[in-house]
Amino acid sequence: MKDNWTCKPLGEVGEFKRGGNFKKSDFVKDGCPCIHYGQIHMRFGVKTDSHFTNIPQAIFDKCPKAQKGDLIIAITSEDVEGSCKSTTWLGDYDVALGGHIARFRHNLNPEYVSYYFLSPQFQQAKKEYTHGFKVIEIKPSDIAKIDIPYPSRKEQDKIVSTINVQFSKIDKLKQNAEAALDEAKALYIAELSDIMRTINSYKTRKVGDIFKTYSGGTPLKAHTEYYLNGNIPWLQSGEVNKKYITGTEKYITEEGLQNSSAKYYPINTILVAMYGATAGQVSILKTEATSNQAICGILPNSQFLPEFVYYWFLYIQKKLVSLARGGAQPNISQIKIKSMPIPIVPLSIQCSIIECLNSIETKIQKIEENYKDITYNMLLLKQSILREIFD
Repeated sequence: MKDNWTCKPLGEVGEFKRGGNFKKSDFVKDGCPCIHYGQIHMRFGVKTDSHFTNIPQAIFDKCPKAQKGDLIIAITSEDVEGSCKSTTWLGDYDVALGGHIARFRHNLNPEYVSYYFLSPQFQQAKKEYTHGFKVIEIKPSDIAKIDIPYPSRKEQDKIVSTINVQFSKIDKLKQNAEAALDEAKALYIAELSDIMRTINSYKTRKVGDIFKTYSGGTPLKAHTEYYLNGNIPWLQSGEVNKKYITGTEKYITEEGLQNSSAKYYPINTILVAMYGATAGQVSILKTEATSNQAICGILPNSQFLPEFVYYWFLYIQKKLVSLARGGAQPNISQIKIKSMPIPIVPLSIQCSIIECLNSIETKIQKIEENYKDITYNMLLLKQSILREIFD
Protein backbone atom coordinates (compact mmCIF):
# COMPACT_ATOMS: atom_id res chain seq x y z
CA MET A 1 0.00 0.00 0.00
CA LYS A 2 1.24 3.48 -0.86
CA ASP A 3 2.74 5.52 2.00
CA ASN A 4 0.06 8.23 1.91
CA TRP A 5 -2.86 5.77 1.85
CA THR A 6 -4.91 4.62 4.79
CA CYS A 7 -6.79 1.33 4.93
CA LYS A 8 -10.33 0.83 6.27
CA PRO A 9 -12.85 -2.03 6.49
CA LEU A 10 -15.50 -1.75 3.77
CA GLY A 11 -18.15 -1.59 6.48
CA GLU A 12 -16.65 1.69 7.73
CA VAL A 13 -16.71 3.44 4.37
CA GLY A 14 -20.17 2.32 3.24
CA GLU A 15 -23.38 0.43 3.99
CA PHE A 16 -24.35 -3.06 2.84
CA LYS A 17 -27.97 -4.09 2.20
CA ARG A 18 -29.40 -7.33 0.84
CA GLY A 19 -31.62 -7.40 -2.23
CA GLY A 20 -35.26 -8.50 -2.47
CA ASN A 21 -36.80 -11.82 -3.35
CA PHE A 22 -38.28 -11.62 -6.84
CA LYS A 23 -37.77 -14.54 -9.26
CA LYS A 24 -37.24 -14.88 -13.01
CA SER A 25 -40.90 -15.89 -13.26
CA ASP A 26 -41.79 -12.35 -12.08
CA PHE A 27 -40.21 -10.73 -15.14
CA VAL A 28 -42.61 -8.78 -17.37
CA LYS A 29 -42.14 -7.09 -20.72
CA ASP A 30 -43.22 -3.65 -19.53
CA GLY A 31 -42.56 -2.78 -15.92
CA CYS A 32 -39.98 -1.38 -13.53
CA PRO A 33 -36.20 -1.95 -13.91
CA CYS A 34 -34.56 -4.78 -11.98
CA ILE A 35 -31.33 -6.79 -11.78
CA HIS A 36 -31.19 -10.53 -11.07
CA TYR A 37 -28.01 -11.97 -9.55
CA GLY A 38 -27.47 -14.27 -12.53
CA GLN A 39 -27.17 -11.20 -14.74
CA ILE A 40 -24.23 -9.97 -12.66
CA HIS A 41 -22.43 -13.24 -13.36
CA MET A 42 -23.28 -13.45 -17.06
CA ARG A 43 -24.11 -10.04 -18.53
CA PHE A 44 -22.48 -7.16 -16.66
CA GLY A 45 -18.90 -5.91 -16.52
CA VAL A 46 -17.36 -3.67 -13.88
CA LYS A 47 -19.98 -0.99 -14.54
CA THR A 48 -23.33 -0.57 -16.25
CA ASP A 49 -25.89 2.18 -16.81
CA SER A 50 -28.69 0.02 -18.19
CA HIS A 51 -30.77 -3.01 -17.19
CA PHE A 52 -32.17 -6.01 -19.08
CA THR A 53 -35.35 -7.03 -17.26
CA ASN A 54 -38.43 -5.57 -15.57
CA ILE A 55 -40.81 -6.51 -12.77
CA PRO A 56 -44.32 -5.31 -11.85
CA GLN A 57 -44.64 -2.05 -9.92
CA ALA A 58 -46.02 -3.84 -6.85
CA ILE A 59 -42.90 -6.02 -6.54
CA PHE A 60 -40.57 -3.14 -7.42
CA ASP A 61 -41.96 -1.04 -4.56
CA LYS A 62 -41.04 -3.74 -2.01
CA CYS A 63 -37.46 -4.32 -3.20
CA PRO A 64 -34.28 -2.55 -2.11
CA LYS A 65 -32.95 -0.36 -4.92
CA ALA A 66 -29.54 0.59 -6.27
CA GLN A 67 -28.86 4.25 -6.89
CA LYS A 68 -26.25 5.74 -9.17
CA GLY A 69 -22.80 4.92 -7.76
CA ASP A 70 -23.84 1.86 -5.73
CA LEU A 71 -21.89 -1.38 -6.11
CA ILE A 72 -24.14 -4.38 -6.82
CA ILE A 73 -22.61 -7.65 -5.58
CA ALA A 74 -23.59 -11.26 -6.27
CA ILE A 75 -23.26 -13.01 -2.92
CA THR A 76 -24.14 -16.46 -4.32
CA SER A 77 -22.13 -18.25 -6.98
CA GLU A 78 -21.20 -21.67 -8.34
CA ASP A 79 -17.56 -21.37 -7.28
CA VAL A 80 -15.25 -19.27 -5.11
CA GLU A 81 -13.93 -17.38 -8.15
CA GLY A 82 -17.44 -16.12 -8.96
CA SER A 83 -18.12 -15.03 -5.40
CA CYS A 84 -18.53 -11.23 -5.07
CA LYS A 85 -18.79 -10.75 -8.83
CA SER A 86 -19.98 -7.16 -8.94
CA THR A 87 -20.91 -4.20 -11.10
CA THR A 88 -21.22 -0.50 -10.34
CA TRP A 89 -24.62 0.94 -11.16
CA LEU A 90 -24.24 4.18 -13.15
CA GLY A 91 -27.80 4.51 -14.45
CA ASP A 92 -29.68 7.76 -13.86
CA TYR A 93 -32.60 5.86 -12.37
CA ASP A 94 -33.09 3.45 -9.47
CA VAL A 95 -33.09 -0.29 -10.16
CA ALA A 96 -34.62 -3.04 -7.97
CA LEU A 97 -32.30 -5.76 -6.70
CA GLY A 98 -33.23 -9.45 -6.44
CA GLY A 99 -32.19 -12.14 -4.02
CA HIS A 100 -28.58 -13.31 -3.66
CA ILE A 101 -27.48 -9.70 -4.15
CA ALA A 102 -25.98 -7.16 -1.78
CA ARG A 103 -25.88 -3.43 -2.40
CA PHE A 104 -22.87 -1.43 -1.22
CA ARG A 105 -23.56 2.31 -0.89
CA HIS A 106 -20.49 4.47 -0.26
CA ASN A 107 -18.85 7.84 -0.95
CA LEU A 108 -15.81 6.57 -2.85
CA ASN A 109 -15.24 6.80 -6.60
CA PRO A 110 -17.68 4.09 -7.83
CA GLU A 111 -15.29 2.66 -10.40
CA TYR A 112 -12.46 2.63 -7.90
CA VAL A 113 -14.50 0.27 -5.72
CA SER A 114 -15.37 -1.94 -8.72
CA TYR A 115 -11.73 -2.27 -9.68
CA TYR A 116 -10.73 -3.06 -6.11
CA PHE A 117 -13.26 -5.92 -6.03
CA LEU A 118 -11.50 -7.29 -9.13
CA SER A 119 -8.03 -7.00 -7.61
CA PRO A 120 -5.99 -10.03 -6.50
CA GLN A 121 -5.84 -8.51 -3.02
CA PHE A 122 -9.63 -8.51 -2.60
CA GLN A 123 -10.01 -11.89 -4.30
CA GLN A 124 -7.61 -13.42 -1.80
CA ALA A 125 -9.21 -11.71 1.20
CA LYS A 126 -12.75 -12.88 0.36
CA LYS A 127 -11.71 -16.57 0.48
CA GLU A 128 -11.63 -16.41 4.28
CA TYR A 129 -15.38 -15.75 4.32
CA THR A 130 -16.83 -17.81 1.46
CA HIS A 131 -18.62 -21.00 2.48
CA GLY A 132 -20.61 -23.79 0.86
CA PHE A 133 -19.97 -26.74 -1.44
CA LYS A 134 -22.24 -26.92 -4.48
CA VAL A 135 -23.34 -23.32 -3.93
CA ILE A 136 -20.83 -20.78 -2.64
CA GLU A 137 -22.12 -17.96 -0.46
CA ILE A 138 -20.68 -14.99 1.37
CA LYS A 139 -22.44 -12.80 3.93
CA PRO A 140 -22.54 -9.03 3.38
CA SER A 141 -21.51 -8.65 7.02
CA ASP A 142 -18.34 -10.62 6.22
CA ILE A 143 -17.59 -8.58 3.09
CA ALA A 144 -17.81 -5.54 5.34
CA LYS A 145 -14.82 -6.86 7.32
CA ILE A 146 -12.49 -6.79 4.29
CA ASP A 147 -10.13 -3.81 4.15
CA ILE A 148 -9.98 -1.44 1.21
CA PRO A 149 -7.13 1.03 0.51
CA TYR A 150 -8.49 4.52 1.16
CA PRO A 151 -6.54 7.19 -0.72
CA SER A 152 -7.86 10.72 -1.27
CA ARG A 153 -10.72 11.18 -3.73
CA LYS A 154 -8.31 12.94 -6.08
CA GLU A 155 -6.02 9.90 -5.99
CA GLN A 156 -8.98 7.54 -6.53
CA ASP A 157 -10.00 9.50 -9.62
CA LYS A 158 -6.45 9.34 -10.96
CA ILE A 159 -6.27 5.58 -10.36
CA VAL A 160 -9.57 5.02 -12.19
CA SER A 161 -8.41 7.11 -15.12
CA THR A 162 -5.14 5.13 -15.36
CA ILE A 163 -6.89 1.76 -15.19
CA ASN A 164 -9.50 2.80 -17.76
CA VAL A 165 -6.82 3.77 -20.27
CA GLN A 166 -4.80 0.58 -19.77
CA PHE A 167 -7.84 -1.73 -19.75
CA SER A 168 -9.21 -0.06 -22.89
CA LYS A 169 -6.01 -0.93 -24.79
CA ILE A 170 -6.15 -4.52 -23.52
CA ASP A 171 -9.83 -4.88 -24.46
CA LYS A 172 -9.08 -3.62 -27.96
CA LEU A 173 -6.56 -6.42 -28.48
CA LYS A 174 -9.11 -8.96 -27.31
CA GLN A 175 -11.81 -7.48 -29.55
CA ASN A 176 -9.52 -7.76 -32.57
CA ALA A 177 -8.84 -11.43 -31.81
CA GLU A 178 -12.55 -12.07 -31.28
CA ALA A 179 -13.40 -10.38 -34.59
CA ALA A 180 -10.88 -12.60 -36.37
CA LEU A 181 -12.45 -15.69 -34.80
CA ASP A 182 -15.98 -14.60 -35.72
CA GLU A 183 -14.87 -13.93 -39.30
CA ALA A 184 -13.25 -17.38 -39.53
CA LYS A 185 -16.41 -19.08 -38.24
CA ALA A 186 -18.57 -17.15 -40.71
CA LEU A 187 -16.29 -18.18 -43.58
CA TYR A 188 -16.50 -21.80 -42.40
CA ILE A 189 -20.31 -21.75 -42.41
CA ALA A 190 -20.27 -20.16 -45.87
CA GLU A 191 -17.83 -22.79 -47.16
CA LEU A 192 -19.92 -25.59 -45.61
CA SER A 193 -23.01 -24.25 -47.37
CA ASP A 194 -21.21 -23.87 -50.71
CA ILE A 195 -19.85 -27.42 -50.57
CA MET A 196 -23.16 -28.98 -49.59
CA ARG A 197 -24.99 -27.10 -52.35
CA THR A 198 -22.75 -28.84 -54.89
CA ILE A 199 -24.40 -32.17 -54.01
CA ASN A 200 -27.98 -30.90 -54.20
CA SER A 201 -28.44 -32.71 -57.51
CA TYR A 202 -27.99 -36.11 -55.89
CA LYS A 203 -31.03 -38.18 -55.04
CA THR A 204 -32.10 -37.89 -51.40
CA ARG A 205 -33.80 -40.23 -48.98
CA LYS A 206 -35.19 -39.71 -45.52
CA VAL A 207 -32.77 -40.32 -42.65
CA GLY A 208 -35.21 -42.79 -41.10
CA ASP A 209 -35.36 -44.85 -44.31
CA ILE A 210 -31.59 -45.35 -44.35
CA PHE A 211 -30.42 -45.29 -40.74
CA LYS A 212 -31.50 -47.02 -37.60
CA THR A 213 -32.17 -44.43 -34.89
CA TYR A 214 -33.21 -44.44 -31.27
CA SER A 215 -33.11 -42.20 -28.22
CA GLY A 216 -31.99 -42.99 -24.70
CA GLY A 217 -33.55 -42.92 -21.27
CA THR A 218 -33.01 -41.80 -17.69
CA PRO A 219 -32.94 -44.31 -14.82
CA LEU A 220 -35.12 -43.16 -11.93
CA LYS A 221 -33.12 -40.70 -9.84
CA ALA A 222 -34.79 -42.00 -6.66
CA HIS A 223 -32.87 -45.27 -7.08
CA THR A 224 -29.31 -44.46 -6.05
CA GLU A 225 -28.26 -47.99 -7.02
CA TYR A 226 -28.87 -47.01 -10.65
CA TYR A 227 -26.05 -44.44 -10.45
CA LEU A 228 -23.77 -45.16 -7.48
CA ASN A 229 -20.43 -46.63 -8.63
CA GLY A 230 -21.77 -46.94 -12.16
CA ASN A 231 -19.33 -47.66 -14.98
CA ILE A 232 -21.60 -47.33 -18.03
CA PRO A 233 -21.06 -43.97 -19.80
CA TRP A 234 -24.33 -41.97 -19.83
CA LEU A 235 -24.64 -38.79 -21.90
CA GLN A 236 -26.85 -35.77 -21.28
CA SER A 237 -27.96 -33.47 -24.10
CA GLY A 238 -25.82 -30.58 -22.84
CA GLU A 239 -22.72 -32.66 -23.63
CA VAL A 240 -23.58 -32.68 -27.33
CA ASN A 241 -21.55 -29.52 -27.86
CA LYS A 242 -18.42 -30.57 -29.76
CA LYS A 243 -17.49 -32.58 -32.84
CA TYR A 244 -16.18 -35.69 -31.07
CA ILE A 245 -17.40 -37.11 -27.77
CA THR A 246 -14.84 -39.37 -26.12
CA GLY A 247 -16.24 -39.53 -22.58
CA THR A 248 -19.21 -38.62 -20.40
CA GLU A 249 -19.73 -36.61 -17.23
CA LYS A 250 -21.99 -39.22 -15.61
CA TYR A 251 -22.28 -43.00 -15.43
CA ILE A 252 -25.05 -45.48 -14.65
CA THR A 253 -24.97 -49.06 -13.37
CA GLU A 254 -25.99 -52.20 -15.21
CA GLU A 255 -29.11 -52.26 -13.05
CA GLY A 256 -29.90 -48.69 -14.11
CA LEU A 257 -29.47 -49.66 -17.76
CA GLN A 258 -31.79 -52.68 -17.42
CA ASN A 259 -34.48 -50.66 -15.64
CA SER A 260 -34.67 -47.77 -18.09
CA SER A 261 -35.00 -47.15 -21.81
CA ALA A 262 -31.32 -46.24 -22.07
CA LYS A 263 -29.46 -48.22 -24.73
CA TYR A 264 -25.89 -48.52 -25.89
CA TYR A 265 -24.83 -46.48 -28.91
CA PRO A 266 -21.93 -47.96 -30.90
CA ILE A 267 -18.81 -45.99 -31.83
CA ASN A 268 -19.38 -43.53 -34.71
CA THR A 269 -23.03 -42.98 -33.84
CA ILE A 270 -24.17 -39.47 -34.80
CA LEU A 271 -25.80 -37.80 -31.80
CA VAL A 272 -28.38 -35.03 -32.20
CA ALA A 273 -29.57 -33.08 -29.14
CA MET A 274 -33.36 -32.82 -29.20
CA TYR A 275 -34.23 -30.62 -26.21
CA GLY A 276 -33.17 -27.43 -24.50
CA ALA A 277 -30.34 -25.01 -25.13
CA THR A 278 -28.33 -27.44 -27.27
CA ALA A 279 -31.28 -28.57 -29.44
CA GLY A 280 -29.99 -29.20 -32.97
CA GLN A 281 -26.35 -29.59 -31.91
CA VAL A 282 -24.62 -32.63 -33.37
CA SER A 283 -21.63 -34.77 -32.34
CA ILE A 284 -19.84 -37.97 -33.34
CA LEU A 285 -19.57 -40.58 -30.59
CA LYS A 286 -16.06 -42.06 -30.36
CA THR A 287 -16.74 -44.47 -27.50
CA GLU A 288 -19.61 -46.81 -26.64
CA ALA A 289 -22.09 -44.97 -24.44
CA THR A 290 -25.74 -44.61 -23.44
CA SER A 291 -27.74 -41.38 -23.15
CA ASN A 292 -30.83 -39.77 -21.72
CA GLN A 293 -34.04 -39.37 -23.74
CA ALA A 294 -33.04 -35.89 -24.97
CA ILE A 295 -30.57 -37.32 -27.50
CA CYS A 296 -31.28 -39.09 -30.79
CA GLY A 297 -28.62 -41.53 -31.97
CA ILE A 298 -28.19 -42.12 -35.70
CA LEU A 299 -26.35 -45.43 -35.89
CA PRO A 300 -23.43 -46.08 -38.28
CA ASN A 301 -24.24 -47.11 -41.85
CA SER A 302 -21.86 -48.59 -44.41
CA GLN A 303 -23.15 -46.20 -47.09
CA PHE A 304 -22.07 -43.12 -45.17
CA LEU A 305 -18.95 -41.90 -43.42
CA PRO A 306 -19.78 -40.55 -39.94
CA GLU A 307 -18.01 -37.23 -40.60
CA PHE A 308 -20.11 -36.69 -43.72
CA VAL A 309 -23.33 -37.25 -41.76
CA TYR A 310 -22.01 -34.89 -39.08
CA TYR A 311 -21.31 -32.14 -41.60
CA TRP A 312 -24.66 -32.70 -43.31
CA PHE A 313 -26.50 -32.18 -40.02
CA LEU A 314 -24.46 -29.03 -39.40
CA TYR A 315 -25.62 -27.84 -42.82
CA ILE A 316 -29.33 -28.48 -42.09
CA GLN A 317 -29.10 -27.47 -38.42
CA LYS A 318 -31.03 -24.20 -38.78
CA LYS A 319 -33.79 -25.91 -40.73
CA LEU A 320 -34.01 -28.68 -38.14
CA VAL A 321 -34.17 -26.24 -35.23
CA SER A 322 -36.86 -24.22 -37.04
CA LEU A 323 -39.06 -27.32 -36.88
CA ALA A 324 -38.71 -27.53 -33.09
CA ARG A 325 -41.73 -27.08 -30.86
CA GLY A 326 -41.65 -24.85 -27.81
CA GLY A 327 -40.03 -21.53 -26.98
CA ALA A 328 -37.52 -21.39 -24.14
CA GLN A 329 -37.08 -25.17 -24.32
CA PRO A 330 -37.29 -26.17 -28.02
CA ASN A 331 -38.11 -29.81 -28.70
CA ILE A 332 -36.96 -31.59 -31.86
CA SER A 333 -38.74 -34.91 -32.08
CA GLN A 334 -37.04 -38.07 -33.32
CA ILE A 335 -39.76 -38.24 -35.99
CA LYS A 336 -38.61 -34.89 -37.42
CA ILE A 337 -34.98 -36.02 -37.43
CA LYS A 338 -35.92 -39.22 -39.26
CA SER A 339 -37.92 -37.24 -41.82
CA MET A 340 -34.97 -35.03 -42.81
CA PRO A 341 -33.55 -35.72 -46.30
CA ILE A 342 -29.92 -36.72 -46.85
CA PRO A 343 -28.27 -37.02 -50.28
CA ILE A 344 -27.02 -40.41 -51.45
CA VAL A 345 -23.43 -39.46 -52.27
CA PRO A 346 -20.63 -41.85 -53.31
CA LEU A 347 -18.03 -42.53 -50.62
CA SER A 348 -15.31 -40.98 -52.75
CA ILE A 349 -17.13 -37.64 -52.83
CA GLN A 350 -17.90 -37.90 -49.13
CA CYS A 351 -14.15 -38.30 -48.51
CA SER A 352 -13.37 -35.19 -50.57
CA ILE A 353 -15.96 -33.13 -48.67
CA ILE A 354 -14.65 -34.34 -45.32
CA GLU A 355 -11.05 -33.60 -46.27
CA CYS A 356 -11.90 -30.06 -47.33
CA LEU A 357 -14.00 -29.23 -44.27
CA ASN A 358 -11.52 -30.86 -41.88
CA SER A 359 -8.80 -28.62 -43.30
CA ILE A 360 -10.88 -25.51 -42.65
CA GLU A 361 -11.73 -26.73 -39.14
CA THR A 362 -8.02 -27.17 -38.37
CA LYS A 363 -7.36 -23.53 -39.31
CA ILE A 364 -10.27 -22.35 -37.17
CA GLN A 365 -9.01 -24.40 -34.21
CA LYS A 366 -5.68 -22.57 -34.44
CA ILE A 367 -7.50 -19.22 -34.44
CA GLU A 368 -9.59 -20.37 -31.43
CA GLU A 369 -6.46 -21.41 -29.56
CA ASN A 370 -4.91 -18.04 -30.33
CA TYR A 371 -8.04 -16.29 -29.04
CA LYS A 372 -8.02 -18.34 -25.83
CA ASP A 373 -4.33 -17.56 -25.30
CA ILE A 374 -4.94 -13.85 -25.83
CA THR A 375 -7.96 -13.88 -23.50
CA TYR A 376 -6.01 -15.65 -20.77
CA ASN A 377 -2.97 -13.38 -21.14
CA MET A 378 -5.17 -10.27 -21.12
CA LEU A 379 -6.74 -11.46 -17.86
CA LEU A 380 -3.28 -11.96 -16.34
CA LEU A 381 -2.20 -8.53 -17.54
CA LYS A 382 -5.25 -6.87 -15.97
CA GLN A 383 -4.62 -8.70 -12.71
CA SER A 384 -0.99 -7.57 -12.80
CA ILE A 385 -2.06 -3.95 -13.27
CA LEU A 386 -4.54 -4.15 -10.37
CA ARG A 387 -2.04 -5.92 -8.13
CA GLU A 388 0.55 -3.21 -8.66
CA ILE A 389 -1.95 -0.40 -8.04
CA PHE A 390 -3.49 -1.83 -4.87
CA ASP A 391 -0.30 -3.37 -3.43
